[in-house]
Amino acid sequence: MSNKKKNDYYKKVTWDKVYEGSNNSQFSQLIDIKKESILKSNITNFAKSNKIVLTIVTIIFIATLVVAFWKVPLMIVLSALIMAFFLLLIILHNTFVLKVSPKMVTLKTMFQKNEIKTSDIVTIYMNKNKTRFFFIPIYTYSLNIIYYRDDIYYNITLPTVMMDKKVVTNFFKTIECDVDKETIKKQEKIDQKEQAVLKLFVTTSIIAIILVFVIAAIIMYKK
Repeated sequence: MSNKKKNDYYKKVTWDKVYEGSNNSQFSQLIDIKKESILKSNITNFAKSNKIVLTIVTIIFIATLVVAFWKVPLMIVLSALIMAFFLLLIILHNTFVLKVSPKMVTLKTMFQKNEIKTSDIVTIYMNKNKTRFFFIPIYTYSLNIIYYRDDIYYNITLPTVMMDKKVVTNFFKTIECDVDKETIKKQEKIDQKEQAVLKLFVTTSIIAIILVFVIAAIIMYKK
C-alpha cells in the first residue's frame, strides 16, 4: 500500500474500525509483546483529527457569549476563563504516555508514573461502551490493561479520545493475545439477554409516555 493510500485510509478509519481490528476481548490472555511500542494521548492528536469540529464549536461558543453578554464585556471574559479552566482539567485527565515493552509496561500521566512488569499483565484490550442520550446510542472507546499483583486484579482504563487511531492500530499489531472463545460465547448470551431487557424497558417507557400524553389530552378536551 502506497503512503498516499495509507494516509487516505487512516483519515477515513473510525474508532469502531480500530476496535474491530484490535483485541477487544477482556477474556483474552496476553501471550507476547513483540517489540517496544509507545502510545501518546494529548491535545495535539485530538486537534489534528477534529479541526473542523473544534473550529465550528469555538466560533459558536464565542458568538453565543458575545450575543448574550455584549453589554457586559467582563461576563464574556469570565465565561471564557471558566470554560478554559474546565477544558484544561479534561485535557490533563486525558493526557498520558503508555510505553509497552517485552519486560515492562510504563504509564506516565501528568501527576504520576506507574510501572508494571509485563509478566504481571493479564491482557490488553479495546473496550466499547454504549450509553444513551434521550434514547440515542452514543459509543465511547477505551484501552484497558488488566494486571495481577499481590493477589489482586487491577484494571487500568485509558480513554482513547485524544489518541491517534493509526498509532493504536499499529500498537495492537505488536502484541499477541489468546482469546477464550467459550467464555466469549457465554458473555455474548448474557449481553443479548441484557439488551433484550433494555429494549423492553425502552419500549415500555415510550408507550407509557405516549399513554400519559393521550390521557392528558382527553381530560383537557373533556374540560
